[in-house]
Amino acid sequence: MNVILIEAHELTDDGTAVLTDRRAEHIRKILRARPGDRLRVGLLGGLLGSGELLSLTPLRLRCVFDQPPPARPRIHLLLGMPRPITLKRLLRQAAELGLESIELLRTARTEKSYFDSPVLGKLEQYTRQGLEQAGGTRLPSIGVSLRFRPFVEDVLPGRIAANDRALLAVVGAGKPLKSLELAGSQDLHLAIGPDGGWLPFEAELLAQAGFEGVSLGPRVFRTDTALTWAVAQLVCCRRQHPKIAKE
Repeated sequence: MNVILIEAHELTDDGTAVLTDRRAEHIRKILRARPGDRLRVGLLGGLLGSGELLSLTPLRLRCVFDQPPPARPRIHLLLGMPRPITLKRLLRQAAELGLESIELLRTARTEKSYFDSPVLGKLEQYTRQGLEQAGGTRLPSIGVSLRFRPFVEDVLPGRIAANDRALLAVVGAGKPLKSLELAGSQDLHLAIGPDGGWLPFEAELLAQAGFEGVSLGPRVFRTDTALTWAVAQLVCCRRQHPKIAKE
């Protein structure tokens, strides 16, 4: 936990927060902080700052929020629903990477039982853990869609602006992702399939919705590895083309 996230409703008028949950235990047992110590804190959805530890029992922090959080790469993820154990890791990673949004989509290769998993009741819990690791403050928005075709045909087009770029990750086919020239002003929409990938009719529907196929390379990655690999390359693409990034 590299930042202690505080919610606005937890603060008194003088900026003091009283913590009684796992954050308090982390401060006492892992950080071994003592009254007078200053800790890195963040206002959920807002700024970063520092908190002075006033007491341990109860645990009280007087917080000042005056620093911007890390910039986010303006990437929206469309994800074929993976296995619940993979989803836990992926949610943390998505928040660590600073994604704007995540849409969990039922595909032909998604088992129906995945949507009965208790993980879906703890989505914010896992994304908050990612923010705490990376030092971010803004949670990605998360949606769940159970019907593939209606979402892609009716909902998705309204989410992609004219200047956005929509990319469909495939294995060993299409334009190499690392060769893209991306403008800094563009929001990026990245579609990653479930375990086993997209079926041809799913890829075709996404193509009709404006997604262009891009290759992640010849290796076949796990879903969470594919996400990290793809986001890293997208960020590098923007840095490699500074003139375009300034548009």
